[in-house]
Amino acid sequence: MARPKQFNRTNVLDKAIPVFWMYGLAGASLSQLEQATGLNRSSLYAEFSSKEELFKEALKRYVSSGPAREILLSKPLGLSNVERFLNVAQWFSEDARGCFFVNSVRDLAELPGSVVSLIAEQVKAYQSLIEPNLQNVSTFVSPKTLSEIVWSYFAGLMLKDNFANTDPQTRSDEIRAFVDLLAGRERNQ
Repeated sequence: MARPKQFNRTNVLDKAIPVFWMYGLAGASLSQLEQATGLNRSSLYAEFSSKEELFKEALKRYVSSGPAREILLSKPLGLSNVERFLNVAQWFSEDARGCFFVNSVRDLAELPGSVVSLIAEQVKAYQSLIEPNLQNVSTFVSPKTLSEIVWSYFAGLMLKDNFANTDPQTRSDEIRAFVDLLAGRERNQ
């Protein structure tokens, strides 16, 4: 008879996220994951069939527990939600730079197809959450195209965080300028 689990799956995923966030799938060692989660290799493999499966589940956990969905669905919909999303999402973790989800793209060539599909689905899901907030922004560009532009801008911000630690006020000012650009507002500098 198998022994009952002595750990909580969600807690294990929460502890694995920073390791994958910092090092990616390829760079994260099993030793680092053991140390972070407090589980030995056999327990990790008993719960998650492989390091790739642990990565996939950690990525799902990260996406489902982040603030994006709540922010982008807040009423009333509009550019203020987009601005809040851009300002809040980047500070989701103080332990790692950028965004775990965006950073995971760096391993795209090494990721199993199921993880690549998950990433593609989630990008579309984020864009579909952003799009309704852009319904009345432009008569020249469709909300769908604008949502793709916002997502690209967000991904760029997150990647930039991997290279430079941007001051929060500077980042907020940059985001405000981007939102003003989307809205067609002139900035007084």
